[in-house]
Amino acid sequence: DAALRVQRFARNNNYNDRNEIVISQLPADLPYIIWDIDPLPEYKGDKRNGNARYVDNAQAERNFTAENAEYNVQGTSSSVYPEKNIRLRIRPSKGAVWYDDNGDNISAFPITYPGGIGDNYFTFKVDYASSEGANNVELVRLYNEAAKAYGIFTPPQREELLKNGGNPDEVKVRVGIDGFPVVAFHQDADGNVSFRTKANFNNDKANEAVYGFADGDESWEIANNSAAEGKFQVPITVDNFENGLEIRFPDKDGYNDMSKLGPMSAWLASTYRENATDAPFADPVTFEYEETTKAEDGTFSKVRVSKTFEADTREYRLAKFKAELADWFNVDSTLFYYIFTLLFLMIDSRAKNAFPTYFKSRTAGDGGDRWFWLPYDMDTAIGIDNKGKLSFDYHLEDFDQLNGANVYNGQDSTIWTNLRDAFPGEIAEMYAKLHISKLLSCFISFVDIVLPYFVRLCGFSVDCLVRNIGKRFVGTVNSCYRVCCVN
Repeated sequence: DAALRVQRFARNNNYNDRNEIVISQLPADLPYIIWDIDPLPEYKGDKRNGNARYVDNAQAERNFTAENAEYNVQGTSSSVYPEKNIRLRIRPSKGAVWYDDNGDNISAFPITYPGGIGDNYFTFKVDYASSEGANNVELVRLYNEAAKAYGIFTPPQREELLKNGGNPDEVKVRVGIDGFPVVAFHQDADGNVSFRTKANFNNDKANEAVYGFADGDESWEIANNSAAEGKFQVPITVDNFENGLEIRFPDKDGYNDMSKLGPMSAWLASTYRENATDAPFADPVTFEYEETTKAEDGTFSKVRVSKTFEADTREYRLAKFKAELADWFNVDSTLFYYIFTLLFLMIDSRAKNAFPTYFKSRTAGDGGDRWFWLPYDMDTAIGIDNKGKLSFDYHLEDFDQLNGANVYNGQDSTIWTNLRDAFPGEIAEMYAKLHISKLLSCFISFVDIVLPYFVRLCGFSVDCLVRNIGKRFVGTVNSCYRVCCVN
């Protein structure tokens, strides 16, 4: 089709006569941002002030200019790459000036548009080690929408649901980030503007209003894949929490309130089966709970179970987890997180990048005063390892090993090993419902959602070539390069 070839050529013709990607040649529907700061920050904590100019020719009402904004590097492991993730914080209270093309002041910018919740703190994810550039945004977006459609809401989401008459599509509070692709240019001290990278313009994890955080809530980031604290194998205290976790909300320096995290972690540690002592109890302990079973015809039913134990055995600890999980966690949120990270082979989301979050109750029956699991940084998925290489086949599970190493980081985490072994019927039932309703069907969901995202970034095969082949995998043609070149 000659016309289609001409169309593809025109979209990919983003270069001037010196073979440089330039603003004037960008596709009309692809926004760009100019980072007017020289030099850019080099490491996490290297905060510097500069200006920024954002332009979306397809939605000019969203254009803005920010002066004296704060730049910083986002991420720890990703900060070693030549292209850094950039955090941009625009605070008029700290001297920033933020205005639209009409000169009107701006106080917040919604990533989800139209109708999203705005903020002034953003992350430009370069996805250097996730070359398709879409996993993180689109998988979190799928997580957010599928959970709502299934009926899993955090207390702030359920509060909004009650206010809007029960329409889940009108719930704007999110459980994870949203974002969209942009092209980033850098302006140096002499005013020269040059192409820097492609990126995703995302919500930052600190966007409190976007996630509905309020006083009494608490969100932690598991920050270490190997620490016993991050795998809930030991009780977490004020003395050891920094080994495996860091605070996300409330965003306060020196925060060390263990009144919520401490008891929850102590309970989880008490169910860690590897530490069972076999010591006899003074009196027998009985647990009663419901268990989901699957019949031969594929239907599910619940049966009442009673089990009595006389010693601290592995079986006792698993039964304790089964019987008491709902006292500490929102069970549906926990099951959904497990299924999603299993289905999409999210090997780096079971310890580091997992966000156990306590939501206080807003209204009666909202499931609050419990811990929920929030998604974040889901680029390591669908076979990609932590370095961006396609290393894992789809058939691998969260108990497998590859070349002598566990497939999943945090594979021996107390909560996920216990959940898999104590709730097999509940996991199977939830997945069956998600699959039948087509809320989660790996290939259909991913292809339908992600391919349009790829197409918006076409024309940047040079960027992919430089960062993914020339700098990392000589001779390897990865997904981003293939998609950009053929669309």
